[in-house]
Amino acid sequence: MKANNSRRSARVSSKKVTMTNTAKGLTSQAGLLPVVKFLRHNGAVSLIKDTIEHERGNNALYDCVDALFLTIIGTIGGARSVSGVVTLWADGILRKVAGWVSIPDPTTLGRIFRTFAERQVYQLEVLNHRLRGRFWRKALRNGTSTIAMRPCRVIDVDSTEKTAYGTQQGVKKGYNPFRRGKASYHPLLAFCAETKEILQGWLRSGDAYTGNGVVEFTKQLLAHLPNTQTILFRGDSGFFNGALFDLLDQYGHGYLVKVKLKGLNELLYAQSWEPVSGHPRVGNSAAFGIAAPRGLSRVVLLRCGGSGHARGKSPCKSLFEIKEYDFFCYVTSEDMSCRRAHTQYGRRRRVRRG
Repeated sequence: MKANNSRRSARVSSKKVTMTNTAKGLTSQAGLLPVVKFLRHNGAVSLIKDTIEHERGNNALYDCVDALFLTIIGTIGGARSVSGVVTLWADGILRKVAGWVSIPDPTTLGRIFRTFAERQVYQLEVLNHRLRGRFWRKALRNGTSTIAMRPCRVIDVDSTEKTAYGTQQGVKKGYNPFRRGKASYHPLLAFCAETKEILQGWLRSGDAYTGNGVVEFTKQLLAHLPNTQTILFRGDSGFFNGALFDLLDQYGHGYLVKVKLKGLNELLYAQSWEPVSGHPRVGNSAAFGIAAPRGLSRVVLLRCGGSGHARGKSPCKSLFEIKEYDFFCYVTSEDMSCRRAHTQYGRRRRVRRG
């Protein structure tokens, strides 16, 4: 990226700022001061320059690095739009600490982002993985976290509905329980269960099914994770996908996915159920194996008494008694008991809806 002298009037070297509990120089954005220092200390600006390939004219006052850095800080500070980012950076103390003489207006920021093509979008995803990897390695060196060296990580994949207002690109009408009939997005997200971080996200139109594109999504995610680590993929029944299981089997990764219960009552009632000791409400469990291209997957079942999600009536021979059960069914590559699989799935990181 070419530098030009005109940008010196917008950004200068930040000076050391001493924070005291006095009535002078008060700011509502004091919580962002450590964030700015942290990103600069860890070379976030230089990493953006090295990752994002984007050129602006020689007479441009602001470049891609400026727009991204301002937006990252603004998003952390709670801004939900381009105008919100600019409003947040209107704080004079925040600008002084970060070394900004002036900031772009919303129109300029929007114009910079509109010049991004598919190539820059992919590079932004790469930037996210590089930043996270740098922070994890530093945490390992400092002894504050071992996530970078753990042999296995639990990855939770989920989708959510995001209603769009006004004229937005790529929105369509689909399943939207909170704003019925409204156009929306249906993003696909992957979380690290241990750190609660969003590892990767794909923005999709609102009419996309939950599992659409999950195989390609997982391929990209695995490409950015260390080859020395395996993952345990956890997902709901929307990700019950044979091609996904084949991919995970191929690279030696595990999975725990809920099975769609529609049409499975006959299969469930035909199983040999065994009591789960120590858990009287759980009632009974069963497990059986299914052939997989590269090994053996297990379907684990739990049959519980009382109310729940999926209910089925047992074909009881009694004339006056019809007993009801709640069934929980999972497919997994792991050697775990039915009760443990049910507990492990219950820890799955879910997207907050709405």
